[in-house]
Formats: sequence, C-alpha cells, structure tokens
Amino acid sequence: MATVTHFSDQQRFIATEGGVEAGYLEYDRENDGAIFIATHVVTDPEFRGRGIAGEVTAAAFEHARRHGVKVRPVCPYVQGWLEKNPEARDLVAE
Repeated sequence: MATVTHFSDQQRFIATEGGVEAGYLEYDRENDGAIFIATHVVTDPEFRGRGIAGEVTAAAFEHARRHGVKVRPVCPYVQGWLEKNPEARDLVAE
C-alpha cells in the first residue's frame, strides 16, 4: 500500500512506495478552490497493476469530503473510478 500525500502548492496528490514516487493525481482549482478539476492520474510504469491510481483517486475524494470541496472528474480514469465507487458520486460537481 502506498502513502498518499496532498501537495496543495503543486495541486497534486502524490503516492509513494518505499520513498519513491509511484503516481499522482493532478488537479486544477475552480470557484476559489471550492471545486477540484481532476485533470489526470499518472502511475509510473514500474508501479502499474498495484492499485496506485485508485489510491490517489480515493485520497483526493476523501480530502474533498473532509474539506467540503466538490470534484469535476475530467480524467477518464477518475470517471471510471466513480462508476466503481458510487458512494463518492455525491462529491461530483454539477
């Protein structure tokens, strides 16, 4: 399992394994930060198949829930993740 850290200055949730960056979710802000626009999820090739993309996406949605932020899922991966995780759909920005 990766460790996911939010770097608001970089607008990224970064997953690390063993101190190495394994992947990230990058976002833009809209409406004075009230909406995260999830632009894309990237997993380093050597870490693919380990669930890293799902972990950074889940972390972003957990952060959004805790901070009252909505998410606009532009990234196809995030859109697919939402189909598998309907409990997070209430966080989707209209």
